[in-house]
Amino acid sequence: MRKIVNKKIFSCLATLQSDLNQALSEKDAAEQEVLTGKLAAERNDRQARQEQSRLQAEINSYKQRLERADADLVHCRRENLRLSEQIASLEKEVNILNMILTDQYLIISCVLLAYDDQSFQKFLRN
Repeated sequence: MRKIVNKKIFSCLATLQSDLNQALSEKDAAEQEVLTGKLAAERNDRQARQEQSRLQAEINSYKQRLERADADLVHCRRENLRLSEQIASLEKEVNILNMILTDQYLIISCVLLAYDDQSFQKFLRN
């Protein structure tokens, strides 16, 4: 009977030893899977931070370009206003000169008409 009990104990021990080995193997596999998951998460986190950094640099670049474009736009608007004022001033001068030229043309025409009238009168007297 002792032999049977010993056999059963050894059998149980062998089964327990086998179960323990299997459990340890599963534990090692689970730990390896967790470690692989952690490494993948760290890699993904690192890549995400790099991408975020790259995108932030790109955003900053766009912001700088936009600020320069805004400054250029303000400068162009000021230049446009200055040129518009200059054009208005020149148009005013042109109008004044046209009026002066028109007045001078009328005066010259009157003088020529008067001269021609005097010459005609002299011609008639002779």
